Amino acid sequence: MAEQDTSLNKRAEAQVHTADVVRHGDKLIVPETMPLRSAITCLTEVMNDEETLISVSEAVDCFPWEGAIAFREAIEEIFGYSRTVATMGFFGPNPPKEISIETGPNTKVSAPWGKFHFALAESDEEWIGTGSTERDGRVVFQIAGVVKKKFRSVILQLADRTRQIVTAKSIYRGKALRINFTDASGAVDKIPTPRFLSVNPSALTDMVYSKDLEQLMETNVMAPLRHPDACRKSGIPLKRGILLAGPYGTGKSLFAAAVAKVATDNGWTYIYIKDASELSHAIKFAKSYQPAVIFAEDVDRHVTGERTDAMDVILNTLDGIDSKSSEIMVVLTTNHLDQVNRAMLRPGRLDVILNVIPPDAEAVQRLVRLYGRNLITDGEDLSEVGMILAGQTPAVMREAVERSKLSGIARTGEAFNLINATDLAIAARTLMQQQTLLIDKPPVPITWGEQMGSFIADRAIETLKSNGLAVMERQIEEIHGHLEI
Repeated sequence: MAEQDTSLNKRAEAQVHTADVVRHGDKLIVPETMPLRSAITCLTEVMNDEETLISVSEAVDCFPWEGAIAFREAIEEIFGYSRTVATMGFFGPNPPKEISIETGPNTKVSAPWGKFHFALAESDEEWIGTGSTERDGRVVFQIAGVVKKKFRSVILQLADRTRQIVTAKSIYRGKALRINFTDASGAVDKIPTPRFLSVNPSALTDMVYSKDLEQLMETNVMAPLRHPDACRKSGIPLKRGILLAGPYGTGKSLFAAAVAKVATDNGWTYIYIKDASELSHAIKFAKSYQPAVIFAEDVDRHVTGERTDAMDVILNTLDGIDSKSSEIMVVLTTNHLDQVNRAMLRPGRLDVILNVIPPDAEAVQRLVRLYGRNLITDGEDLSEVGMILAGQTPAVMREAVERSKLSGIARTGEAFNLINATDLAIAARTLMQQQTLLIDKPPVPITWGEQMGSFIADRAIETLKSNGLAVMERQIEEIHGHLEI
């Protein structure tokens, strides 16, 4: 019987030794068949194991700067404070690093960055740190460190809470941002710094084009931004490619401001990049904050001429190899559609090309009223100024309004309160006269007789220099003979 009890105890010890110790409730529970001495041995082994140093690493799917802010908040919630202390290095203590992170236009906060002492650490060997790593080609936030095994659950708790804070309080999602992914030399910045853009509240009211163009812009760009749920329910992809083509000064950049306004008003993240060569980097960033709009100007700088490796990167990016299911709209501009490689323009890369032309007569009248604000009465007939300035850039309309103020003073000799149609028409005509003077005139054609006269004179001078007057006379006679024939 004693031998049987001993055998049972050994089996119980073996079972406990291979099992996890679970902390639950306020009672220490020991298996019925386990002697207390065996339980003490088991707990001692577990305790020694938990004192072992281990490496920990947790990636958080967000941009690193945003993750650092959320991590600080998670530390404050879990430990009640976010103070960091130095870590020991070969040459002594290394002070903790605090970085300043932009959280909005003209607002910043600080957050811990790099390697620092763990709040619960019991030795100088223990530390945690914040940094970055890559996931699916994107740079994301990372929590790493060396801690005792018993504190691994705390690190997991910090990482989970950081993820929850980022989801609930993202500083980038739904905001307007400008990002340079490469520096002046063209080298890729590992962790670029997004800059917040101040969205112009009057961008939509300032956006005036011809009625047909406005309808196309509304249908192809603004409608998906305003009604993403309707598009999803209708099976319409929110991944779109738009090209705005047109001459300088017709309002393509103004449209960018209007897109930023509509996008952020409807929960889209707006990302402005100055160089279309950074498009692939922008799309990787946008994947973390979609639905998103990427706006890039002057794409013709990179897709002109014969196919190159750099051009293929842009074309493949637009093909959507890595973003077919993404909700990312790409809006590009060009001043030289004729120079854009035809491969860029095929369906699948671009859904629509919008020709942003100068305003017609009707749009001119609306622009003049816009720039005149409350100086032009509603009933004033602006049809004449509309016809005069049709086809000009909006900058010309703005200047016409300014000049019309001088016309009002010249007419009345007094400070004005209103601008009338006559003042505007006078200003418009003088502007057009000035525009005519700036147009390069083509050279006057040279007649056949003038060309021959010049040819004879040149030959005569050459002959005089080389062979003397007699030879020159004979050659002139030969030329006359040819002319007579």
